[in-house]
Amino acid sequence: MKYIVANLKSNNDLNTMLKYNDELHHFPNLPINLIVCPSYPFLSISTPDNYYLGAQNISRYEAGSYTGEVNGQQLKSLGVSYVIIGHSERRKLFLEDEEAIVQKMNNAFSNDIKVILCVGEDILDYQTQNTSKILEQQIATVLNEFNRDQIKNVIIAYEPIWSIGTGITPSIDNLKSNIEFIKKIINDYYELELPVIYGGSINQNNINYIKSISCLDGFIIGESAINIQEFKYLLDTYLS
Repeated sequence: MKYIVANLKSNNDLNTMLKYNDELHHFPNLPINLIVCPSYPFLSISTPDNYYLGAQNISRYEAGSYTGEVNGQQLKSLGVSYVIIGHSERRKLFLEDEEAIVQKMNNAFSNDIKVILCVGEDILDYQTQNTSKILEQQIATVLNEFNRDQIKNVIIAYEPIWSIGTGITPSIDNLKSNIEFIKKIINDYYELELPVIYGGSINQNNINYIKSISCLDGFIIGESAINIQEFKYLLDTYLS
């Protein structure tokens, strides 16, 4: 099964999201799993009958005195099925490390929420050819804390940090090699086959050549998903 994830980040207002949600319902039944992740305030207005509702973040804590936090029980009560964890922006801007990622995943799993786990190398690791080492470390350090039944509920999102928001896309050979490596790590360590999707400056100019990678199981789309018409164009192109 293929996956398309729309990560709307901290964008759009209420009126825009009401229109966005309405447009989503005009999409035909898609032969993929479509996951839409709006900002927290708009989770409650989403009505995911032809897509899955995802959250962009989750607290590392359960219910309690944690001002500003949103826990897994709350997300589940809003109909959230997936949550993005480990995104490079969370790692960089909010200093989230592997310990925090594990705690957040525990919160998700305990509330029957599936995890979109983001991994990827920065520009220095890319230039020094340390990508494989970083990917293996990011994956194993986190997934080793969970059992196979829990790991089955994970989608791996490969997002090279140096590509996100830059307009620079890795070559086909580079992407194919890294996606195959991630799948090999998952199989070698856990004897599982998990979906691996790609994120990083996906747009109308590059989606056709990226979708040609046979081992790729879909995309996580950021900036190009903010406008519903542009996002619809990408979906149509991917499925054509």
